[in-house]
Amino acid sequence: MDSTSNRLRDVLAELDWRPEQLIRRINEHRAARGAAPLHVKAAYPWVRGQRPCRDVENDALSVLRRHSGRPLTLVELGWSGPRRRAGRPVDNPCEADVTDLLDSIQGEPMQRRKFLRNLGGVAVTGTALSLLMPGEATALPVPGPGTSVSAPLLARMEETVRALRDLDDTTGSTGGLDWANTIWQGVARTITGSTYDADQAQRLFTAYVEASETYGWMLFDADKHQASQRVYQVGLKVAQQAAGQASPELDYATRNLLASAAYEQAWIGHHGEAETLLAVATRTTGRPIPARLEAVLADRSVFVAGQRRDKEAVFRAQERAHTALGRAADDGLEQPWWTEWLSTEAVDGSTGRALLAAGDADAAEPYLKHRLVRRDDAYPRDQLVVTLDLARLYALSGAHDEAATVAVEQIRAHTAVKSPRLTARLGDLAQSLAPHADIPQVRELLALTGTTV
Repeated sequence: MDSTSNRLRDVLAELDWRPEQLIRRINEHRAARGAAPLHVKAAYPWVRGQRPCRDVENDALSVLRRHSGRPLTLVELGWSGPRRRAGRPVDNPCEADVTDLLDSIQGEPMQRRKFLRNLGGVAVTGTALSLLMPGEATALPVPGPGTSVSAPLLARMEETVRALRDLDDTTGSTGGLDWANTIWQGVARTITGSTYDADQAQRLFTAYVEASETYGWMLFDADKHQASQRVYQVGLKVAQQAAGQASPELDYATRNLLASAAYEQAWIGHHGEAETLLAVATRTTGRPIPARLEAVLADRSVFVAGQRRDKEAVFRAQERAHTALGRAADDGLEQPWWTEWLSTEAVDGSTGRALLAAGDADAAEPYLKHRLVRRDDAYPRDQLVVTLDLARLYALSGAHDEAATVAVEQIRAHTAVKSPRLTARLGDLAQSLAPHADIPQVRELLALTGTTV
């Protein structure tokens, strides 16, 4: 610990204050001048050596001077001299302390933060690989007494996380991002600011990992990949904290998060990272996993293999997914609620998409068509993803009227779905068909998307 943290810690000890008490008095001072309150845990980074921003620094200095009865200075607090630009924990989640990481995500929504780059290499895979060598399970450190987590609160958190995923499945990511951020940060505050027993910790961590997977996927769907990657990594850090003795539910949720993170890595062209994340997600621990979870992991493998243009791997993963779905009713394990979206038709849709990405349009077409045999109102975005792939396939083959017809029919059938990822792909399709505006179906698509010729 450096001299900076010792100085502030000494002043707090002199006043017999905990960091939360300092923040409470700072917030009273800020309220008097109309400033927004700080998070209750905001002072913990300061006693670990970080320096507050200038505005907060002045508030803290005023409060400490008033209550200590002496003219404290920035030098005495270790806050003098030029400011160093400290890296944020979310800029390198793999190396960050988990408590600092959870503290750092509070406040501004992740989708509004600025990140300079996508994560890659060990920044993506490091935390995942650490799950292969779990240590002793420990609860997250709670600095001082906190409010005890009640059974009704835990149940309501779990219900809310599930409702968030249902919203994303049916309407896309756009409308729910702020709500998702509120849920994600709220569970984090409960983890760092509450007391709970071992069983409650497992449920709390599981809810957080599930929320991280859903929020991360929503950010991915909104084309906010840098924020999405960091949300996934924060979820993995929490999972790592209890990896040694994780409950089955936490283990399942962690595997699902890893698989979703692998999907995104493949989407942005980081194939090595995607393979590593999938390898950890599918690791063998001697404990069986539910068949539907196996199917989800295989379905993600289908996509990753397609992005690598490995058709043989696509078919192997497809077979694993279908086999797992076929025995789900008889494997004797409770199937996770978040696997309900996957059907045999959805697997075939993934297979068609992967084959198209691998360059085999002829092989892809029957799989894409099979996914669209029945309208799926429960998961309309997934159906739209496959629709756009089929339309792209038709466009590549020169069937421009069919491409436009398929796209228009599905778009009109699912007007409630708002997905920037799909909007961008739809715009690309319309732009590619614009030279064929003499075809009535194409003109309709151009008008629907606002594409100019």
